[in-house]
Amino acid sequence: MNSSRTVLVVDDDKDMRDLVVSTLRVHGYRTVEATSGVQAVEQHHAHQPDLIVLDVGLGDMTGFEV
Repeated sequence: MNSSRTVLVVDDDKDMRDLVVSTLRVHGYRTVEATSGVQAVEQHHAHQPDLIVLDVGLGDMTGFEV
């Protein structure tokens, strides 16, 4: 079980984000979600995740900028 591991999932596509989050949770990961680049940075600072799954094409900035 990976309950001590946190993954930040960043995607502006709700369906894709939900798919990734549900798959990670089934495997015991704790997840935090963001829908924009700005929110991703905020969530990163707030939760300091072990891993970030980041969409490259976000509405407000690119994944590379994040």
